[in-house]
Amino acid sequence: MFVTGEAGVGKTSLLRRFCAEQHDAPRLVWGACDPLFTPRPLGPLVDVAEATGGELLHVVDEGAKPQAVAAALIRELAVRGPTVLVLEDLQWADEATLDVIALLGRKIETVPALAVLTYRDDELDRRHPLRIVLGGFARARALRRVDLTPLSRDALARLAEPRGIDADELYRRTGGNPFFATEVLAAGDAEVPATVREAVLARAASLSPQAEALLEAVAVAPPHVPLWLLEALTEDDLDGDRLPKKLQPHRRKLFGLTIDPVRLQQIRTERKPGSRYATLEQCKKEVALAEEMFRIERLPALSTTHTSIEEIASKVLAQFGIQKHMF
Repeated sequence: MFVTGEAGVGKTSLLRRFCAEQHDAPRLVWGACDPLFTPRPLGPLVDVAEATGGELLHVVDEGAKPQAVAAALIRELAVRGPTVLVLEDLQWADEATLDVIALLGRKIETVPALAVLTYRDDELDRRHPLRIVLGGFARARALRRVDLTPLSRDALARLAEPRGIDADELYRRTGGNPFFATEVLAAGDAEVPATVREAVLARAASLSPQAEALLEAVAVAPPHVPLWLLEALTEDDLDGDRLPKKLQPHRRKLFGLTIDPVRLQQIRTERKPGSRYATLEQCKKEVALAEEMFRIERLPALSTTHTSIEEIASKVLAQFGIQKHMF
């Protein structure tokens, strides 16, 4: 069984609840991958071997090849009775672990065990090695897949009501992510909790400068960004001084916003202190490229350094001749 979903969506919580409700008490064996720069060889299987002992622990300690580890694991599952085997966060798995899982998948129907494998599907690009393993499971008759999604507004309303917090605002701030929502609820009316901020920054820390620039652009956009706009903000487009081709048809609707590089550096330093993304040099480069594009393309533009959001909105409306209505 595969359990998938974004970070914080509740994969681990679901599995803990599932395991706790197994009244006939099968053996529970749990292993997890870690977000290391150098993945631990056979990381989750080391956890499993330490719990089972015996032959599996011996072959893992010896640094045996994946084929030997998979064979020992299958024998362990065959002779020790009903087992629930949980392997978490396979998006961080090393290649040896993925080989063992691929081999296990061919034999899992022959042993009295349920293997539950979790991963963050939003962190797998098309070339991720886990994709190959998933493809090998595609025709398995015993395969089941559970895709977890964020909470709905109604679900958040049930959580928010006892604390007197506006459910619509909670949904806007968290997108329905259960981890974010529970942390915000625990903090009450405070700002975004440090736990949520650190979790988001940790995920952003691995991005390239181009991806960081894209994230920065999307962060100031409405909650749902059109696909054409995301496609337009490619790596090449973010480095160029001409309007991306996919934005050309919409040029009459475009309005450029810029900012003083020093102020941009201050904002980015608060978000990611010590990163190249927050250096004054990087900020100057990006602002200069944006302003040069505005000039070449003759787009109306405005500096937001000392301008309120109300002033920005008024000037944009005036530029496009849009009447402002008060409700």
